Amino acid sequence: LPSEEYEVRLKPGLEVTGTVTDESGTPLPGVAIGLGRNQFDAEVARAVSGDAGHFTLRGASARKGRLFASHDGFATYD
Repeated sequence: LPSEEYEVRLKPGLEVTGTVTDESGTPLPGVAIGLGRNQFDAEVARAVSGDAGHFTLRGASARKGRLFASHDGFATYD
């Protein structure tokens, strides 16, 4: 292949934050969160909620997407 120089420009992604709770309002740690076209999208921004149920998705695409959340013992949210 011929040697060529390329310029790549990356756009900053979105930052999405939130808190996951159960039906009674108790924060849920360890919830897998994703934002993308579907939960199998290779470009999904992913995070796991912390001890207080808080999560931050960094680098999310500005295109339209769906929020997904899953945790053992709970129905998957989408």
